[in-house]
Amino acid sequence: MNFKGIERPTLEHFGFVEVEDARHAEILVEFEARGRAADDTVLVNTLRGYERPIPIFENEDMFFVELTWIGSCGHLMPKEGQALMSMGSGVPAPLWIWGHYRGMQLGDKTSNVALTIHHVHDYEKTKEAMLACFHHKFVYRTLKRKLLANEPITIENVALWSRVDVLFKAESNSWFDFSFETIAGLEDGAQTQDS
Repeated sequence: MNFKGIERPTLEHFGFVEVEDARHAEILVEFEARGRAADDTVLVNTLRGYERPIPIFENEDMFFVELTWIGSCGHLMPKEGQALMSMGSGVPAPLWIWGHYRGMQLGDKTSNVALTIHHVHDYEKTKEAMLACFHHKFVYRTLKRKLLANEPITIENVALWSRVDVLFKAESNSWFDFSFETIAGLEDGAQTQDS
């Protein structure tokens, strides 16, 4: 998907449509079962006590269940597999969904994801984005030289779930090219945000 020049993604960008009411009960039964399997008592208890209709959307490969509470804007439920992915309330759900499709691990504070910056198009905006994502000492001591030289840099073991908005803005404005990759463990020579 190309998000160049788009200020904020919408559910429609990902092909989501609202599920008709006749299917809600069936989907919510599966949703509760997955919540129980994950031992997510907050989700299960909230679901049972929820008094208003719960909007449910679907696309080809997942459901978005808009069961919300303080700190949550809803959950993604893949049609295949057993996982539920909770989305925090810090950014709107479509940004979380963008992050999911880009390879970020939603809500994982101890992420095993590597962020690779392949090419910088706007150094000042890239530096601003990195300062929003990482501690200033890491940016100025470790990243600055590589960003200025426009060298590819991989930052491993990053948990950027709370900065999905910054990364979307970077992509939509073409500040830098980047990718995410799930890693098994840290490799020698790779940068970490704690380096």
